[in-house]
Amino acid sequence: MIRLTTCLLIALLLSASVSAGSLDSVSYHPPKQRSRFWRASVLSILAASALDTHSSFHRYEGNPLLRGPDGRFRYRGFAIKAAITGGALGAQYYLLRRGPKAEKASAFVNFGISGMLAGVAATNYRNPSKDSPAQRSWGGGSFAASRSPRPVPAR
Repeated sequence: MIRLTTCLLIALLLSASVSAGSLDSVSYHPPKQRSRFWRASVLSILAASALDTHSSFHRYEGNPLLRGPDGRFRYRGFAIKAAITGGALGAQYYLLRRGPKAEKASAFVNFGISGMLAGVAATNYRNPSKDSPAQRSWGGGSFAASRSPRPVPAR
């Protein structure tokens, strides 16, 4: 097994050195610098996502993808949320390299998403904390299923 690993490593190093020699003739054009407006929108979406994550930690989570086995937002949800945010921004960066004219529109979309995430964070902060009696009696099911139906007023 060690021999196979050694042979593969040597083959990889040799192919890398051969391909590096052929890259000398190719000219490199660095990508265009993004505008300050777009970079500010990326910073705002990262800040709003961090604020939403902070407001959700150790509280009951309504999204089944992000909640842990006990129904609360934990590190698994954080990893998923970070991967979604990073993947979306990475895809946006890649698409803007191909079509830089959409930079202004994507910045406005980023600011809109930032506003939505900040609103979600504000809602999370208004909800009872993890130690309140309302949260302990909730039980981790869906909010709508845990509520009793409203009584119908008599006429």
